Amino acid sequence: MISRERAIEIARARVEYEGVMSLEGRDTVAELEGDILHVYFPLADTAIRGGEPHVRVSLADGEVVDERYTQ
Repeated sequence: MISRERAIEIARARVEYEGVMSLEGRDTVAELEGDILHVYFPLADTAIRGGEPHVRVSLADGEVVDERYTQ
């Protein structure tokens, strides 16, 4: 079992460190969905338009079970 904080770190690394996009200027929202933590990164300034990464991380083992980007 991993912590909520570790799941957020995994999600952030998946988006940011693998070169997909910078998370600068974005909020971090994490919602529990059973044993999955749904982490997403909406823009802090709603006047700016852009995609929003969503990553679901298993709290059982830290595996990324889903990753998608909204427009």
